[in-house]
Amino acid sequence: MGKKFWNVIGGEIDSEIINIRNRQVRNDFLYYQKNPKVIVRQFLIAIGIILVATPTGLYILTTLPKDVSDAIWWVIVGIFMLLLYVAMYIIKHAISTKNEAINILLAEKNGWIFDKHLDFESKKILENHFPFLSRGEGRYISNQFFGQTIIENKLVNFWAANLSFVIGRGKFKTHKKATLFAFQIPKKIENPFHIFEEFDLSVLRKKDFEVESVDFNNAFAIRYSKGNKEAENEIVRILTPGIQQELLDCAKKYGQFGVGFFDDTVLFTTESHALANFFPHPFSDFVIDPAAEKFLNKQMEDLFIVAGKIFKFVD
Repeated sequence: MGKKFWNVIGGEIDSEIINIRNRQVRNDFLYYQKNPKVIVRQFLIAIGIILVATPTGLYILTTLPKDVSDAIWWVIVGIFMLLLYVAMYIIKHAISTKNEAINILLAEKNGWIFDKHLDFESKKILENHFPFLSRGEGRYISNQFFGQTIIENKLVNFWAANLSFVIGRGKFKTHKKATLFAFQIPKKIENPFHIFEEFDLSVLRKKDFEVESVDFNNAFAIRYSKGNKEAENEIVRILTPGIQQELLDCAKKYGQFGVGFFDDTVLFTTESHALANFFPHPFSDFVIDPAAEKFLNKQMEDLFIVAGKIFKFVD
């Protein structure tokens, strides 16, 4: 059995299970850590294939006799497209592998655990706990970190991940990305509710609950179990004018902001891609970017302090 980490969907998760699930990722990480120039070579090979295949393929296609059979023409086109596909696959694999390797480095440096993606069943549980995450289509949660960090002299269990999804259809389709941060708080929430910025046609729907601040009502929607008077009273108690301003400031600072409260968990979603800052290009050094790590830690600290002010366990 490995080290236990707090799990955002409830209970704990065993690091050994995650390591087994990501064995290939870890093997790639160890290999590239010992041979950092391999990724650069792979990238250069792919670029070479594209530079040679493109003009060669175009030359062959433009100089073919007019009476050549369709079969030969399609074979040449197929070979050309296959070479381009191979080149793009090499580039994509090299970049994604290096991304994962840097993430593992970051996790090991801080005593965390990295998991490549959230499995389907866990994602459904998370969306059930925090319904505002279920908006849009093609939702995919990746680059998870489970760990502990010290904020305001408190040892904090946290989970962080990237979220990708699509809203709209046809020419109105938009690809969205967000960073998720969840913290275990020293208090259970009896009546779950969620506060989030709306960015689609659902903003036209009547909102479940409104506060006195016009700015806050214009910026956020509040969702909870309708008809639950206890939940309404808790929302009024928690959303003081000061807390409303804190949340408005977070939305202004981090963009596309949302926060959900469920059981002993507070989950934030932001448009500021703190985890994406670690994604290197193929020619970068095989090291963690100190500025990106500082930004990640600062954002986690800011959001946890907001949660602490809401539940009065941080001054």
